[in-house]
Order: sequence, then structure tokens, then C-alpha cells
Amino acid sequence: MKTKVKNVKGITLIALVITIIVLLILAGVTIATLTGDNGILTKANEAKTRTNEKDEEEQIEIGYTEYLMADQTGEKVNFEVSEATVTGKEGDWIIKFDKTEKEYYFDGETITKVTWKQKGDTITNIETKQTLKVGDYVDYDPTLEANASDLTYTSKTDKTGADSDQEFNAETYKNAEYGWRILGVSNGKIRLISEEFIGAGTYTDSNRTYYTLKGQKGFINGIEELNKISAIFGHGKGAEKAQNHPAGPRGEPGHAGTVPRYRGPDIQCRYGEKAGRCGSR
Repeated sequence: MKTKVKNVKGITLIALVITIIVLLILAGVTIATLTGDNGILTKANEAKTRTNEKDEEEQIEIGYTEYLMADQTGEKVNFEVSEATVTGKEGDWIIKFDKTEKEYYFDGETITKVTWKQKGDTITNIETKQTLKVGDYVDYDPTLEANASDLTYTSKTDKTGADSDQEFNAETYKNAEYGWRILGVSNGKIRLISEEFIGAGTYTDSNRTYYTLKGQKGFINGIEELNKISAIFGHGKGAEKAQNHPAGPRGEPGHAGTVPRYRGPDIQCRYGEKAGRCGSR
């Protein structure tokens, strides 16, 4: 009697090990795709955050529209935002939403999310808990991503009353390797100040820290000219604007005579909100 032996097929130990390794690799890729910095879950959370913030900004706009409409009718009402607490005076409001606890600064024109808070000389990022100190150096480049035409300004004699025109160049300040330091927080944003006095010339001239305003012209146009000079430093990546931070006679720009030191500019900077913007030096 002949017995038929059935041919049973199976997998070898090597094949099993390879299969397990492949599955582990796929699992790793899947987990990374879901939870990494660029993962699906991370992107979804970021999208949700942006949507919530957009909704909150719209609520602020709606509340302000109602406030203006009431004002037009002569009705005296307070500026209110749905599901939020509003503090501060007109044109200088802080709006804190009850559910998300996020805060926004609103001046009647621009809505700014409050990202940084200051207590004493310590500055803390509300979201990341990163801390900085007033006076810390930051790696701000006023020329990065700026148009070349925005980086120079000539203060004319017909504006200053000086004997000659005075040239200012943000590129020159950068090339002299002077830095920027943290001045403080204003309306939830980091403010920077120049490490060195800003002056006309090449920064090798002993008179470079002097900016001259003379007589009636200097008195009338001083503040405007100082802010125009400062503005050339406010176009770098991460900056929103730059303005004069005075340290002249009596501490105020535009004072008649020669202003020996132009201590500026004072830059509003979105420090730390995104990688590459005003990072620590």
C-alpha cells in the first residue's frame, strides 16, 4: 500500500525575521508621519490653532464694529467681545478669551496676539515657556530679506539745519559687527535696541555717533527725521517696525541744538515665533 505524503509549505525563520523588520520599519514611518514635527497630527493641531485664532480675531472685529456703530448714534457703551474679557483704555485694549485663555492686543486698527510677557527683567514666551532677560543679545540682521532701497536714508540739511547732509546705512552698521539687545516687551512683542549708537558715516569716524539738529529746522523736523532714520533698521526678517529711542539733551529728540547721541532704533520683533527669526546670539 502506497502512502501519499502531503507537501506542506511554510516560511523559514529568516523570512519571518525579515517580515518583522519590515513591519517595524513601516510602524516607525507611520508613527513619525503621525507625530513628528511635520506629522499629520502636528499639522492638524496647527491648523486647528490657526482656525481658532482666526475666529477670535473675527470676534474682536465684530465687537469693535458694534462699538463704533453705538458711538455713531451717541450711545455710550464699552468695547465688548463675545466670550472674552476686555481690559485697558480706548485704543489700548487687551482681550483675553475665556475658553482658550489667549490674549490679544488691539489698538483699534491692528490685532496682535500676545506672545511674550515681562515680569521685572525676565521675559517669558506664553506658549513655549522660553525665558529671556532684558539686555540679552539676539541675532537680528536688519538687512536679511530687506530691499536694498529700504536700508539707506539721507537726512537733508533743509530738514536738520546742519551744515551738510547726513547719510545713514543699515548695511554699514551690520558690517561693523554691532549687535542688538532685548529692550523689553511692548504689546506682547519683543523690543530690541541697537548695541551701539547709530550715527552717520562709516563707523570709523570719531564723530559717527553724532547726529546734528540745529535751529528752527532741527527743532521742527527732529522727531520726524529720527524716526525716518530708525525705519531703515526695521525691514529685516522678523521685524515689524523700528522707531527712535532717544537719549539726547533732556532725553527727547528734536530739542534745539546738536543731539550728541541718537540711541536707536527701537525695533518691534516677532522673536521666537518661528525658527530663524531673531534667534539667541
